[in-house]
Amino acid sequence: KVSLQRKITELSSERRSDKLVARRNAAKILREGNRLKLEIDKVKIESAKQLAFLKRKNAEVMKKLDRENTLQKKRKHASMQKSTQQISFTKKDEISDWINEELS
Repeated sequence: KVSLQRKITELSSERRSDKLVARRNAAKILREGNRLKLEIDKVKIESAKQLAFLKRKNAEVMKKLDRENTLQKKRKHASMQKSTQQISFTKKDEISDWINEELS
C-alpha cells in the first residue's frame, strides 16, 4: 500500500512537472508567434512605403517623359514650319528669278 501511494505521488509530481513544462513551452511558442507577427507587420509597412515611393517616382518620371515628348513634338513642328517657310521663300525666289530671266 505504501509503495502504491509512493508511486501515485511520484506520478502525480511527474505529471505536474510535465504540465508546467508544457505551459512554459506553449507560452514561449506564443511569444515567438507574436514576435513574428510584429516582424511581418513591420515588413508589410516597409513594403507599402517602398511601393508608394516607387509609384510616386514612376509618376514623376512619366510626367517628365511626357513633357519632354511634348517639347520635342513642338520643336519638330516648329522646325518643320520653319523649313517649309524657307522652302517656300526659296521657291518664291526661284520663280521670281525665272520670271525675270524669261522677261529679260
